[in-house]
Amino acid sequence: MNDSSVDSMSAMTLVALMKETLESGDPIIRSWFLVDSYYLPFLCSLMYVLAVKRVGPSLMENRKPFDLRYVMIAYNFLIVFTYISCLLL
Repeated sequence: MNDSSVDSMSAMTLVALMKETLESGDPIIRSWFLVDSYYLPFLCSLMYVLAVKRVGPSLMENRKPFDLRYVMIAYNFLIVFTYISCLLL
């Protein structure tokens, strides 16, 4: 598909195309959570954005920021160690 054909499609056509694509997949994978329907990943993404943009800032509005310096140092060392371990396998 080129850009002009996507622009001319209606929203219902795109939903029907997405549904057809999902139904033509592997039946084993289709039964997995978040794969069996097309609206659950969008719902999870929407909930995440609401939590990050609205709920989180309102909860932390009158609180002192967390000091995560040492947690981030430990996390970064863990990531580097894991990466090097995977390279040596």
